[in-house]
Amino acid sequence: MTVMIILSILLVVSYVGITIWRKKELPESISAMVYDLPDGGWRWVWSIWLLLVDVFTFAPTIEILEEAHSIGIMGFVPMVLLGFVAVWPLFDKEHLRWHYILSYIAGIWSQVDVWLMCPWWLFVWLALIVFVGYLLLCNLKQMLSKVVILMEMTCYIGIVGAIVWHLIN
Repeated sequence: MTVMIILSILLVVSYVGITIWRKKELPESISAMVYDLPDGGWRWVWSIWLLLVDVFTFAPTIEILEEAHSIGIMGFVPMVLLGFVAVWPLFDKEHLRWHYILSYIAGIWSQVDVWLMCPWWLFVWLALIVFVGYLLLCNLKQMLSKVVILMEMTCYIGIVGAIVWHLIN
């Protein structure tokens, strides 16, 4: 379980870091990064990357929820949803709305998993709310276009934090 979560973190940090370095800006969202890529090989790389992050993140979640509450299915559902999100852009470009809907549901469901594993990690959302409030107060409205990726990062930090909390305790 420890190796999986470390691999997940390394994959997320490296891919998002490379994207930021290449584009010289924070992407609008993880899901939208795939549509910036040309058709073909690069989209496959993105899909494989997201599938690996998905499995490395939610396999430990399933194990923790199964051991603690006998509800491993709660970790399996967002894993399946993100699997669809990962492969959707490869085969269906006409229904992008479903790609985004599934990613939102997976994000919300992942936070239900955080609540079940370690509800204290939901306080990460408080930091996001304070940061968005700061952007509004400082009149940095152009940064508000990055709120989706900040929300995705908050979901990821919450789920990884809850998993690490379980590994430590």
